[in-house]
Amino acid sequence: MVQIFVALGTITVAVLAIWGDWIRHKLAGPKLRFALLDTAGTVTHRRDGKKGRYYKLRVWNDRKWSPARNVRVVLKSIFKPAADGTLTPQPLSGPLQLTWQWIVPQYPTLGAGEEICTFANLVQGEQFVLSPYITPNNFVGFLKANDRMMIEVSVVSDTSESEPLFLDLSWNGQWSEDTAVMLNNVVIRERRGIETS
Repeated sequence: MVQIFVALGTITVAVLAIWGDWIRHKLAGPKLRFALLDTAGTVTHRRDGKKGRYYKLRVWNDRKWSPARNVRVVLKSIFKPAADGTLTPQPLSGPLQLTWQWIVPQYPTLGAGEEICTFANLVQGEQFVLSPYITPNNFVGFLKANDRMMIEVSVVSDTSESEPLFLDLSWNGQWSEDTAVMLNNVVIRERRGIETS
């Protein structure tokens, strides 16, 4: 009987030695989540006198006792319609980190509380654009009048990654200071995945 307990103990130690980090991560690691803050955007006045709407994501950690370190919201994919209306992947040099609203560190630690990511903006008289910290030369993360794109974003940290969020974005090219009107001008919908039409 003692030999059975010794054997089970030995196997348990071996399993924990091999898969301990994975087990600890699944049972007690950070659990990052995020969602659209609102589809209307926040109106802000710029220094040059123009008004802009800033579109945001709310980011939090469900396991507050397990802080997520070096958290960032990353743009993983951009899809735009082809001539037949099907969404096709666009070139992207790699995952691009989207900007935090106010946060000074670019890679915060997230335990209790939440942070806000500004993923896109529309300034009066300009295009609707996504908001990465770095804009590559071949970046196509913008909308002109009557344009549409689908993006895939995730929240990542040193030890965890959220489920992806797909956002279907379209803009008719119009600007209004009236929020109710802008909800029809800029349409943002959460999707479960890439839809072909």
